Amino acid sequence: MKLLHVLIEGQFKSIISCDVFVPPNFVLVVGKNGAGKSNFFDAISFGLGSPINALRVSNCGEIVGENQFVKVSLSFGLKSDEVLLVF
Repeated sequence: MKLLHVLIEGQFKSIISCDVFVPPNFVLVVGKNGAGKSNFFDAISFGLGSPINALRVSNCGEIVGENQFVKVSLSFGLKSDEVLLVF
């Protein structure tokens, strides 16, 4: 099973609504300090159902931005089929 697509609607930590298609053979994310790399992977963990304390925060208020709404959608592929999981 492979991660194909990440969609974040609303504000998740420092990330405000992003739509990322994961390219084939994806192996790393690069960027300058403070660019939100860790927050992006925290969003994926959140979408997979990780507990709050695993996301480097002490409460839910630190995850959700000012609009009090966040939705993380993850699309996974298995061979030629695609399964959409929405949390």
